[in-house]
Amino acid sequence: MKLNRYLFKIHRILSWLLVPLMAAVIISGYSYTRKIQLVHRGAAFDLHNQLELPLILLLVAHVMLAARFELMRFHIRGRTVDFFLLILGIVLGLSAIYVDGRIPR
Repeated sequence: MKLNRYLFKIHRILSWLLVPLMAAVIISGYSYTRKIQLVHRGAAFDLHNQLELPLILLLVAHVMLAARFELMRFHIRGRTVDFFLLILGIVLGLSAIYVDGRIPR
């Protein structure tokens, strides 16, 4: 099926986007909390806070697609499973957006 191939390509792209994003979050976090001078402390704090939401949203999409492919591997598939994973991903993503906008910095 073509849809599975496209979703797998999207999953692969998301996986590779997460690698530098995770590295940037880790480096900015260490630069803020420790005495690593890769980034100025104030800039590290701002960068860390700005990358938080995109990281969580990409991670949710990555996990939902990975869960779909793992369930397919165990012959658990169908529109109901796809719908459940889609709704779960949307709820988790909206929850992350709500919490990020709600908690003051």
